[in-house]
Amino acid sequence: MLAIQCVRMYWEKDSRSPQGAVKRREYFRPHRIPDEVSLKSDKNVFVQRLNFYQEGGGDVFTEDEYVRGIYRYTRGEPIHPDFDTHFAHKQNMRIAKIRDNNMGMWYDDVSELVIPSVEIFECDGGYEVYWHYIDKPGYNPFRKGYNINYDRQGSRVKGRRLKCERAFILDRGEAGVLRFNYRVAHSMTGFEGQHYEQYSIYIVNAEKAAGNIFTSAEYTKEYDEMAHLF
Repeated sequence: MLAIQCVRMYWEKDSRSPQGAVKRREYFRPHRIPDEVSLKSDKNVFVQRLNFYQEGGGDVFTEDEYVRGIYRYTRGEPIHPDFDTHFAHKQNMRIAKIRDNNMGMWYDDVSELVIPSVEIFECDGGYEVYWHYIDKPGYNPFRKGYNINYDRQGSRVKGRRLKCERAFILDRGEAGVLRFNYRVAHSMTGFEGQHYEQYSIYIVNAEKAAGNIFTSAEYTKEYDEMAHLF
């Protein structure tokens, strides 16, 4: 089976300090799967998504804490009871999705996965892991390079040399980690300023799942696309 843990950190300019960087660093480690998560499944791929947010000069929040805080901040005094009820409903739906991501989800195979900048393919009992640039407005820096889909007829990125390369191959019993980051400009979305995102994607090709599958693995394969985010 294949186990994947996606750790994402979001922060803004007011957290760009040596102290803020130290606080962020401790969250990029592999995390243990909660004991209440059932790891018995007839499916082959387990994915856990953990999102963290840093704001206010350094404090780091889980996604659940962040969403609840943003809701309280943006709601303020109810403009209209119906509007306030609608906002609360949307918040509850997002929190339910966050809970599913934190607990992890099972998939039949890697073709069902949607992971930022990462694609995975089965190969001879193992897995090929590829890194590619996020082709969205505002995501910087733009990393140019070879793209495996460049000459593929009908490809969404045909004619554009977006960087896409194989990070590593994981055979049974091996583990690898990808690290990459982005500076995201808000001008394309109608907001001022910018924010930063950093990802650590831990991937383990194991016989079976266990609560410590990410924390006990030896990550012998590493791929680094960390850019200097000015």
